[in-house]
Amino acid sequence: MMALSFLILLVIFSCENPLIQRIVEPRTASFESNGGSIVESQTVFKDRPVRRPSDPSRSGYTFDAWYSNNETFLQEWDFAVIPNADITLYAKWNAKVLIPINDVDITLTQPVTGGVPMTSVSGASYTGTVS
Repeated sequence: MMALSFLILLVIFSCENPLIQRIVEPRTASFESNGGSIVESQTVFKDRPVRRPSDPSRSGYTFDAWYSNNETFLQEWDFAVIPNADITLYAKWNAKVLIPINDVDITLTQPVTGGVPMTSVSGASYTGTVS
């Protein structure tokens, strides 16, 4: 008898049950990382917000935020909002800025007694990354 009761409860509360589907109204929140690391989709139930995922990573870029529009990036997604349909959120990235180093400290030393001073200087340029 207990096994039959369990089976009945399993059928009633199965995620495929249309009645349960109408009660919990599952939605899918997908994340398009736009070239960044993969972010898994989420199932979001009725009256629940999307959970903020960990920030994705992308070489040469810093993550800005998740947006509801992939073309203008005008509306940053508010993770307190409850979606009323399936939703895709899009990652916005900012390129890391390369800043050339223009100022350097140069130390001049006197040539060794009897040595010949150099008349030219050679060196390399360096470009650093600012995070």
